[in-house]
Amino acid sequence: MKHSPLQHLPDFDTQMLSDFIYEINIARRHMATYPAGHPIINTATDKVLDLLDRLFEFRPEIGFGVARDALMFEGEWLDRKHPVHRDFAAFLFSRGIASIHLMRHAEPDEFICLNQLLRAERAEIQEHGGYPLLLETQRISHVKIVPVDYRSFTWLEQERISSEDYDSEREPLWENFLHGMMEGVIDPGS
Repeated sequence: MKHSPLQHLPDFDTQMLSDFIYEINIARRHMATYPAGHPIINTATDKVLDLLDRLFEFRPEIGFGVARDALMFEGEWLDRKHPVHRDFAAFLFSRGIASIHLMRHAEPDEFICLNQLLRAERAEIQEHGGYPLLLETQRISHVKIVPVDYRSFTWLEQERISSEDYDSEREPLWENFLHGMMEGVIDPGS
């Protein structure tokens, strides 16, 4: 029997976490396809926020470290072969996101604004001041995004991480960075 890497977390439902990632990925796709106010968007948003509320029974914040094709949660990689996890990680990574943290009491409008913000390309986000400023101006107060800051790496490390051939399972550079950032040992903003 295969064990979940997160089984050591007391009172935590890893299936619910996986369901949350599945639903948030579907919601983001719906929001890119349907106009604002469409019933499908409202239904998708409600599903995501319901799962998020249930996850908050276990902790006040849900945070994910982001690699090119994998998500890290509480220092452990989530199922690296799961296609939805990989797709969501790739999407966030393409937007220049190193980690994303969701806090209690997010409102549906806040979640919809977040998804609209995430539709912008990385360069556009930078042109408008970056994620922290845009989250503030859009009044998205229950989400924290830490952008990838390649100044934390040497030029050779940047090239390796950006390469299509980079395999975070074989080369732990990005994993070590995420561990340090998620544990507060590395401050990518400094």
